[in-house]
Amino acid sequence: IEQRWGFLATWCDALKSRVTYTGPERGRSLGTSSVTLPMREEGQDADDEVRFLHEFQKTREAKALLAAAAHMDYDAWRYLLEKNCGVHLGVEGEPLYEEKIPVRYTVMLDHDAQTSILRDFHDLGAHEYDLLFFFGPHQRLHPSAKYRETLQQIAALEQNLHRREAGFDFEVPVRVEFAPPEPSDGVNELVDAGIAEQTLKEQWERFLRSGEDEAAVLGEWRCTFVLERMIGKLGVIDLCEDMGPTIKVLLQQNAWLSLLSVSLNVGVMPSVGSYGRLLSSVFSSTRRPPEIANTSYHPAFSDRPPLQLGEIDFLCASTLRVHDIGAMCSAVAQTQMTRKLTLRLCMDIREQERNRKCWKWLAYALFSKRAQAFSSVESLAFAGIRSMSRSDMQAFTSMLTFDNPEEDLFGSPPGPVQARDATLSGDSRIRCVLDDLNGSTNTKAITFDVPVPFIRTFSDDGKSTWVDAIVPGYGRCRVQRRDLVFGDVISSNGDVVGRGITSLNLRFYKDAPSVTDGLVLFFGAVGSSLKRLALDAPRDELSSILQCCPSLEELVLTGGVVDAQLPFLRCLPFLAQPFHGLNFDWDEITTLSEQLSDVHNPLTTCFDHANLIERRLSALLRMLSVNKSLEYLEVVVPPGYERYGDEFYEHHQGPICRPLNPLSAAAKLAFLSVLQSLSPAKKRPAAAERPQSLRWRMDRHVISEIFTFAADPVLRQVC
Repeated sequence: IEQRWGFLATWCDALKSRVTYTGPERGRSLGTSSVTLPMREEGQDADDEVRFLHEFQKTREAKALLAAAAHMDYDAWRYLLEKNCGVHLGVEGEPLYEEKIPVRYTVMLDHDAQTSILRDFHDLGAHEYDLLFFFGPHQRLHPSAKYRETLQQIAALEQNLHRREAGFDFEVPVRVEFAPPEPSDGVNELVDAGIAEQTLKEQWERFLRSGEDEAAVLGEWRCTFVLERMIGKLGVIDLCEDMGPTIKVLLQQNAWLSLLSVSLNVGVMPSVGSYGRLLSSVFSSTRRPPEIANTSYHPAFSDRPPLQLGEIDFLCASTLRVHDIGAMCSAVAQTQMTRKLTLRLCMDIREQERNRKCWKWLAYALFSKRAQAFSSVESLAFAGIRSMSRSDMQAFTSMLTFDNPEEDLFGSPPGPVQARDATLSGDSRIRCVLDDLNGSTNTKAITFDVPVPFIRTFSDDGKSTWVDAIVPGYGRCRVQRRDLVFGDVISSNGDVVGRGITSLNLRFYKDAPSVTDGLVLFFGAVGSSLKRLALDAPRDELSSILQCCPSLEELVLTGGVVDAQLPFLRCLPFLAQPFHGLNFDWDEITTLSEQLSDVHNPLTTCFDHANLIERRLSALLRMLSVNKSLEYLEVVVPPGYERYGDEFYEHHQGPICRPLNPLSAAAKLAFLSVLQSLSPAKKRPAAAERPQSLRWRMDRHVISEIFTFAADPVLRQVC
């Protein structure tokens, strides 16, 4: 490889110390190569700008050349990343080493608009935003001569005759990670990123209309970097007064993000109005079509077209008030912005009353009938949980049994008029109720310029001037009856109906004591709809939990001595009986090995992936020699046990009893045609009939088993 691809060595030098590779996280199918692009330094002059632009373009073109090599020769792509670019890809036997590295990038760059001085250097090719310089038509119009020459060297190595003669025009998906280095930079950089995205879209539209976009000539290779949806890691930003309005405008102007991560802490909370605008924008009830997005969507990043915010990740500090949690939950209950939500719940086990109220709000936002009808959230992660007590879960489940949970949420009596939906008229003034645990109910006046849908009234006497209501993003409020339009809710969602939560990831906090005695109560309330469950929690009640999840297709267990993945959908015999096969000590490796060595135990065929941290390795080796279903086993051992490595590695890449891909229809038909030709056309003498009949008298089950064993098998990974 070095001899064949050595001409790329100088290009790889431009990427040294700039590229890192992150393997796929659990729940995500692909890893990504992250690239830190050159950034300007303070006080640059014209000469510095020339040098910067040259380095910036060379880095971009080096990435394009590596992508071209990957399209031709995967082994070369991996070799160049590891040997020439210095990217750590693990060592043989590690999970990272075994992963296939996709041709996709995540880049970090400056989002700021450049200074007025630099904007004067248009003759130098300067751009107002580095994002435009990297992703805009410049990459098509002004490639360097050396880059074009090297790209054609790669094309000359192509073995595919069609590509070599007709040319190859390919795109490489790239995500930009937005993570401001200083908290105070968050708002301005976010504005600049949104402007740059919109400008980039307009530049490409003008370029395509101009006719300058010529098709690749015969034999030519051409790479275009395509901007995917941004990763927005706002972290512990200063949630200043401008943040809520800024995000609202950004999303309304069709900025789409693959991830929006925000940390909420009472020490940096803005006013009630700005906080409400932030929440009502991030968890808006408006579903926008992907066709209007400023950026593109590539199937490599998701198995289905995402919503405007691919994933929302909120860290809710323990200092947040119940009202702050309630304001967030009131918006989540009817959001159409995301299918995937992570809530990092920092709860103090000593604040029992606060925890109960928070769990009530979470039930209302995520699992109530209202949430199932109006919310787009399908995949939910609760992380950092410390309190899931029986008392917490009794409060939680009560919200799912009431027809009008709003009244139970606040302990208010039902009124003569049933709870109902309304739209708040524009130019309306409301009173936001800032209730706390002491029973006080201060209010804050908020004015809305535009109509607000999905207002939920409750405890309505039908005649008072002010009505109790839940306003998305603001929680409990009082609104004037004259400002409410009852009946059809004004929304752009059309006929969208929520599916409810089907995937749940539950992770308890590990660095302090947690209360978990309400787990079974929790799953008794929400388990019936779950298809996928990832659990990092005590396993002593695992069988009882699974009895509450009759539709479960996959179980992932993490956080213990044994991490495991069990694809129940493939294990119908296991599903047909109670989950007693899971009633053993998961921290006892010898017991687990015995379970997986028993070919008659349905758990054996169900156990797919395992990660173990333990010293009792002989039992595991015996299990591997018998078990033919386990696809992935990772063993982490303390120093002094490396001598077992070779024995474990003997089981690596061994075939198991599971097809990698189903046997092709053509192969099946060929086999069946042979069977048909062996069928006796007429009655034969008894002496000749018996041996012949053994060759063709096969039922459907036997034929199905033959097809399964004839297909290429999955190769076990042991590391």
